[in-house]
Order: sequence, then structure tokens, then C-alpha cells
Amino acid sequence: MNLTIKDRLILANQYTLLIALTDDDAVKKTYSNSLEIIQGGFESEYVNLVPEIDRKVLTEREGEEVLNILEMFHQIRNSFEDLGDIEVEKSKVTFSGFDADHESSQFSYAEYLIRTRSIYQTLTKEFVDSHFPMLTIYRRMVVEWKNSDNRSQLTKDDIVRIANARNVANLIHQFGALKDDEMSEELLGKIYQERGRPETDKVEAIS
Repeated sequence: MNLTIKDRLILANQYTLLIALTDDDAVKKTYSNSLEIIQGGFESEYVNLVPEIDRKVLTEREGEEVLNILEMFHQIRNSFEDLGDIEVEKSKVTFSGFDADHESSQFSYAEYLIRTRSIYQTLTKEFVDSHFPMLTIYRRMVVEWKNSDNRSQLTKDDIVRIANARNVANLIHQFGALKDDEMSEELLGKIYQERGRPETDKVEAIS
């Protein structure tokens, strides 16, 4: 974190005021320590001025991706219940959360959206720490969801196709690729060659 001289002057004045306004010795000590850091220009200590703020930033594009994932599972859930009998294991079209270790920003944002937006609160019970990176899997599912004629009223074929996309992504993980940029067409071709290309009317084609 970089601070200009102007930034440091403003912060120094604020900490000086805070020190004068508080009667709590522990709080006063914390503010005094922060003031010393600012006045001394100890750049390596700046991060300690805001310990409660996450250093990672979820970009607008990444946030939109999380929204798309939640919306997809919301629509799948609604359509699955409306359509009734579908030859697809429900677990293959169920939201499985994010990996809190490797996808912490997505995990936190999804938790926030599910908690604050009533439309996604149906996913509350499904939201867990997956303990396994899920973005690669969800991205392939979202591609198929977006290819549906009506994303908010999915057909049986749509749901089977989306489930197949999850199967493919799981197989790619088994072959050792954890990120989209590691998933070459050669690798995908190898999977198809060994397991068969997914069919819309037979979800187990590549499971």
C-alpha cells in the first residue's frame, strides 16, 4: 500500500484527534502506534493500519461470474422441481459451494449474496466449503446453461447437458488440470476418446 505525503498528513491528524478523544488506554495505545507508523513512513507496516480489511479484491468480472453461477443453480433448482422425473442425479446439478482456501474471495462473495439476496436463499443449505476448487467445474456448466434457449425455464435436455459438463470438468480434474488455462483441447480430446463424448439424452455417457 502506497501513501502520499498528503495521505499521511490527513491520517496523522485523524489519529491525533482519535488519541485525544478516547479514554481507553488500550485503544489510545493502538492509535498512538498507528500514528508513529504514519509519521515515520514505515511502508512495510501500513498493512497493519487496516488489519480487518481483506487484502484480496474480487474484481467486477469475478463478481459477475459468481452471480452467474448462483443464478444458474437457482434456475436449475426451480426447473428441476418443475420438470419432475429427470434421469440425472440431483447432486450433479446441485451447488457445492467454493473452496474456502483456494477460492476465498468467491466463497466470501457467494456467502454474502446468499445471505443478503432473498432470491438465492434457497441455496443456503447447499452452500458449504467444498474443500476442492470448483470454478473450473462451474465455468463449464455455465457455458452450457448460457447455451440454453431459455435460461430461466430449462428443459430436461438442458439439465442433462449441464450435468454432462460437470462430469467433463470432474474428469479433467482427475487428469491433473485445476485451472481453465490448463485444459487444452488435446486433454479434453483424450478424455472424450477414453470415456466417450457426452450425449444430451444419456447423462452417464462420461460419468
